[in-house]
Amino acid sequence: MKGKRREYTVKMHVYRVELMLKRKNPCKLCPKYKGFDINSDNNLCWKGNTHWPTTACHVCKKFIGISYSSTCPCSTLGKTKAIELTYLAIEEYRAKENQS
Repeated sequence: MKGKRREYTVKMHVYRVELMLKRKNPCKLCPKYKGFDINSDNNLCWKGNTHWPTTACHVCKKFIGISYSSTCPCSTLGKTKAIELTYLAIEEYRAKENQS
């Protein structure tokens, strides 16, 4: 993708993961890719930083607080647990955001 790369922030992740979770099978998708399609090369349009690496699975794992495994949280924890932890993390993020 040409042009300036955007920072993949927590705020961006929350927005995109909420959209992704509305899809039919969110565990087959990834919030960092265009159209959430893991077969897309669009992951390259996001740049990472020391807090949020560019690897999509690392972003999801850091957001829900797991650091083990090299696979998607859905593969590591199972679909139900991964989605549950994601919704809890979104609620915590929103609560912190509202306190600011």
